[in-house]
Amino acid sequence: MFIVRGMVQAIVTAFGTASGGAALPVSMQCMEDNCHIDRRISRFVLPLGSTINMDGNALYEAVAVIFIAQLNNVDLSFAEVLTVRDRVRTSINVLGDGFAAGVVAHILQKRLDVSDARNDFRTEIKEEIGSPRVTNGGGVMEKKALSVATDLGYSYEKLQQDL
Repeated sequence: MFIVRGMVQAIVTAFGTASGGAALPVSMQCMEDNCHIDRRISRFVLPLGSTINMDGNALYEAVAVIFIAQLNNVDLSFAEVLTVRDRVRTSINVLGDGFAAGVVAHILQKRLDVSDARNDFRTEIKEEIGSPRVTNGGGVMEKKALSVATDLGYSYEKLQQDL
């Protein structure tokens, strides 16, 4: 329900425009701001899902709406049937893309956090050393960098590899 609540604006936009592409910027904003999904994930998964998920997997919902309308003796014209079918399908597809981004975020968020921490560490070491590579020259800065690295579980070889 969390993602559904967070994606309401994107779902309404998709329903109103009958276009998943038009709702894509709103979907990204909703996932990042309301659902707190990492920007790297939402900016990768949502466009990919929008492109791949054009197979009309929400046909059931549209058929159900038409069935219920006919059950209640509401006659729908051919244009109304097409409108309902397309808009509902698009809205469901946008919501499905949001769910996919949520699942990917759940699976990968810890790895992204570790990657960010490593990048921060590398940046800190590079700033302390003053050059992108550590040399085994025995200088003061090299010794300090190696000392910090070994405190964090890095060997000289691993530090050379990562930097």
